[in-house]
Formats: sequence, C-alpha cells, structure tokens
Amino acid sequence: MSSLEFTVIGCPKPQQRPRIASRGKFSKMYSPSSEWKQQVIVASSKLAEQGNYYDQAINVCIYYYFDRPKAHYGTGKNSDNIKSSAPEHHIKKPDLDNLNKAVLDAMTDAKLLKDDSIITHINAIKKYNNDKLTPQRATIVITEV
Repeated sequence: MSSLEFTVIGCPKPQQRPRIASRGKFSKMYSPSSEWKQQVIVASSKLAEQGNYYDQAINVCIYYYFDRPKAHYGTGKNSDNIKSSAPEHHIKKPDLDNLNKAVLDAMTDAKLLKDDSIITHINAIKKYNNDKLTPQRATIVITEV
C-alpha cells in the first residue's frame, strides 16, 4: 500500500453553500469558491502534475489545525503557556463535514482524485495548534487500499 501526504498552509474553511444568481427570466446555481479551497486546489494540482492520480479505492485522513484563542493562554510571563483549563479539542465552528467537503472537492477539481466517491474510509480530526508559531493548516494523507 502506498501513501501520499501533503500539507496546505492557511486557515481551513468550510465549503460554502450553493448560491443562485438570477438574470431576468434565467437563474443559475453555482458554488462559490474560497481562498482556502483555491490553496488546496493549487497544492493538489502540483501533486497531480507529478503523476499522482487516484481512480481506485483509497482511504483519506485529514488533520485540521487551528490557532488557539488568546483566552487559552496565560497572561504576563505565562503568555506563551496554555492554561490547564483550556480545552484540548476544537469543538467550535467550522463543522468537520463542511471542511471535508471543501478539501475533497478541491482534490477532485485538481484532478488528483477521479471523484471523491472512491474514498472508502475517511478519518478527519480538528485540533488546536499547541504552539503560537505553528501556522494553521491541514495535513492530508491518502492511502491506497
């Protein structure tokens, strides 16, 4: 089984809801794109250009890392220390399913995946960065089944 791992730097954003634009008698439905999704497309496209392409069953694991709010840190000389009362898990928005939708659609748009229907197992985790210097990001691991 071979696997591929890559990281996209930036604040993970969820897939936006489809919108409808009307012009006179005609309406058109479209899905707005976000800067985050474009970053995933660029990273995935680079891998696709290197000959990576998945059209058979795969497993995907995605780790989303978010900055901790300022309230999670101490004050004064403890401003770099995480409070013991700070939560371990990221349980705020964005929703995990919408984050996954943006990433999987971006990988499909970039022609890294034939379609996200080839994914047989997905594991996704939202975490806080425990270091102020570490950027927000998503690390994606694709494993052939």
